[in-house]
Amino acid sequence: MKKFIWRHGPTIFMAVLIFVLSSIPKLTIPDIGLNFKDTFYHFIEFGIFGFFLQRSFNSIKTQKPNRFFIVFILGSLYAVLDEFHQSFVPGRISSLSDIIADCLGLLCAQVIFLWVRKK
Repeated sequence: MKKFIWRHGPTIFMAVLIFVLSSIPKLTIPDIGLNFKDTFYHFIEFGIFGFFLQRSFNSIKTQKPNRFFIVFILGSLYAVLDEFHQSFVPGRISSLSDIIADCLGLLCAQVIFLWVRKK
């Protein structure tokens, strides 16, 4: 059980955190001086999620090329479901640009994870 929590706990935590944050009506995010701060936060949030998701799948015995593809597909599906969920939360909107930022965050995190693992 400890191994499961160590390997998959951060991924589960991030998935739950994303869901909880998406459930908050009229969530205001800190201003960081960027015109595209919402997109930036989506990129970072799903980048962290993607890093942990890749870490989880890295512990599963599958072929390496399949892991990258599976993680990206699962993370992207979660991004789409997150935006769909937000469309039902008062004061929140669902947008394609958020999904794209989420997917780019996932992709960048995976590349960084694999690059760091090779060293």
